[in-house]
Amino acid sequence: EAHAAGERDEVEYEEQDVICAPRGARDKPRRDGEHGEGGEADPKRGYIFAMMAAKTSAAPHAEFSVGNHYYHGVGTGQSYDKAIAWWRRAAEKGFAPAQVNMGTAYRDGTGVEKSLSQARTWYAMASSSSPIASSMLKELDRKY
Repeated sequence: EAHAAGERDEVEYEEQDVICAPRGARDKPRRDGEHGEGGEADPKRGYIFAMMAAKTSAAPHAEFSVGNHYYHGVGTGQSYDKAIAWWRRAAEKGFAPAQVNMGTAYRDGTGVEKSLSQARTWYAMASSSSPIASSMLKELDRKY
């Protein structure tokens, strides 16, 4: 189905898509490409497809997915530095799940120098469209 100029499919994300899901929620992202129809798990293939999409379209959801692959070492070597770089690209485009992950990285000092002010900034950017970000911002303010 064709889309009008500037229109695109929205990608929905659930709590397991961000690394800071509230306690009790799953904290690992869906592993793109691991469970195709009738096939066995193939995390490498998922990583390759995510990387191709990120490089060819610069779509924030693809950049976010590549960051998740690097963060968890799914289909590629684990690298917090590369995860942060890819999440930052998506976050700077206003992609709330990536903004939440950036906030959590700064909160915990994972792949970046710990900075509660940076964590607050990223959570605040995402809070208008992400209940998870709002929750994380409140928790950060309560604890610190």
